[in-house]
Formats: sequence, structure tokens, C-alpha cells
Amino acid sequence: MDIQVSDFKKQYKENVVGFDKASFVETWAENQAWQIDFVITEQPGKNDVSFRLIDYESSIFYDGQEFVIKKMTSAGAGAKHIKSVTATHVSFNMQDQFRYEVLTGKLTIQACLKHIFGVDQNKVNSAGFSWEVVGSFISIEQENFGANDWLNLMLEVQKDYMSTMIPDNKHLVFRVSDFGEKTENEIRYRENTNEIQFDIDTLNLRTRIRGSGKKDEDGNDLFPPVTYTSPEADRWGVRVADPIEDERYTDAASLTARLKNDLQDQPEVSGSVTLTKIYNVNKCDYVMIIYEPLSIKIDVKICGFKKYPFLMKPPEVTISNRKKDMQSIIADLARKVMKGAR
Repeated sequence: MDIQVSDFKKQYKENVVGFDKASFVETWAENQAWQIDFVITEQPGKNDVSFRLIDYESSIFYDGQEFVIKKMTSAGAGAKHIKSVTATHVSFNMQDQFRYEVLTGKLTIQACLKHIFGVDQNKVNSAGFSWEVVGSFISIEQENFGANDWLNLMLEVQKDYMSTMIPDNKHLVFRVSDFGEKTENEIRYRENTNEIQFDIDTLNLRTRIRGSGKKDEDGNDLFPPVTYTSPEADRWGVRVADPIEDERYTDAASLTARLKNDLQDQPEVSGSVTLTKIYNVNKCDYVMIIYEPLSIKIDVKICGFKKYPFLMKPPEVTISNRKKDMQSIIADLARKVMKGAR
């Protein structure tokens, strides 16, 4: 596999020669970050052109995706000139665009995305972005949706409509938050990992939740409050969560979907796994974690990984089934990550 570099204006494109393959790392975290890091040393007469093209805002092309150099350290070691590069996925360039206009009313996710990007589904806008929605989503009341950069508006969409964004360069695909292939792959302690760290607790385990939506001018509910009881109540008993009051919801079906999404009806599991065998990790896959010393056997979602594509080195995997991890924490971290990259 080769990687290429192109200058900011896309006038030149060259294979990158002489980068340290052991230093090349791809890092991905759901709705949060996607970047590559590597180190390259100048080799006069061998990589003069590609070394010169590696600069701030230049593009690196790797595995069919474009990454933009946002951080770079240049250093000298004797007669050697070394560059350490961090390039973020081109989709995060949406932070450089702004939507001034606002929308108010009961909106679908499609209406919000069309408002952000200014084009219909699968159409390309002037900044090169397009979008697509896969699956069914609720509609909710929005008030003054807009007046922000595209990245922050996209994060609002992910939170409000409980969606996951999977970018293919500048084509953004929005799927339901539990999107992911339920694979037959297993991560079993002492079989394909010797190092595993879990954080498991039932402090937030709840099996019943009540919610209310929009009220009329007199403060009365437009529709009766909704109570949802998880099937997990048969196993764990009835454990009541704090009620949700959100006037953006104008019908019981949409509110019920929100309640189901927010309810943490299984023990929270998060952790990191260092594998001992090469394993093909895909974004948002569900895998079976088996940790026999603690009798753990549970499907969890891959919400992050580090890959070493130029080494025969297994990936490092981050897993979680925490509802909070997949929504508010991810959105908060994404804002911090992109703020640091500005």
C-alpha cells in the first residue's frame, strides 16, 4: 500500500517516499476523530519532491481517503531534516464553513442536513460536501437551528437524531446510532489478547423511564406522558431512571424512540483491548467479548481503534456500550479535538 501527498492547491501529487513505516498510525473514534500520524526523514535525491510537498494544509491520500495536515513538527538531527505529521480526515474541514440562517419547527434529519449543507441528499455543494441518510429517524422540534459552523451543527444533528456519521472523504453518511455489523468475531482473553482492561458497573443501570413532550400555551401536555419499560426488567427488576422532559417532541412515537435510546438497561461496559493477533477491525462493528475469569460474555461496540497498517502489528481497540459515551461525551470530545486542530 502506498500513500500520496498533494499540495494545498492540488496542482501536484506524488508518492510519499521514505516515511517511517513503524511510525504510521491510523486513529479513529466514533463521531469524534479520524487521523493519521507518521514521521518522514528527508533523503536527498530520493524523496526531494514528496518531502517538500509535505506541509501545512497539504493532503495525504491513504487507503482511499484524504487527510489534511493540520499539525507538523520540523526538526533537525545532524544533517537530517525530519517532519512529524498529524493529518485529520478531510470531513473535519466542515469546521471552516458557516450557516448563518436558522430554521424553527418540526424537522426531519434530512431537513437539518439540507439546511447545513445547502443541497439535497447525494448532491455536492460548492465546498465539495454531500450527505446521505440511511435508516429511519424521528422528527423533532427545532428552534433557531443554524447560526453556527457546519461541524457544530453536524454534532447537534448526531445528538438530536441519535445518529452516527461515517464519512467517505467529503460524502457524509448518517446512520442510526446502533449502526454496526454484529460480527461472529470474538475477543477472548488469552486466545487473541493477553492484555484487557474493563470498566464494568451497574451504577446507572435502569429499566424503566418516563418522558413528556411538548405542552400547549396553558402548560398542558399535548399528548400523555410515555412510560417505557425495558425487557431487561425481567432480569434486573424495575429500576426507574430520572424522567425526561423535552418539548421538542410532539408525538409519542418519537419520544418513545428517545426513551429507548437513552435508557442504560444493561451494565455499562467500556475498556481497551490490545490484541495479540492480526484482526480486521471495522468501524462500529459489534464483537463478542469473552473474559472467563469474570464470566463476562457480552456484545459490545467498537467505538475506536488504532491501526498500524505498515507493520504486522495487531490493532488496539476501544469498546463501549455506554449510552453516554456514544452521545454527549463523544460530541464534547469532538469539539475539543477540532478546537485544538484549528
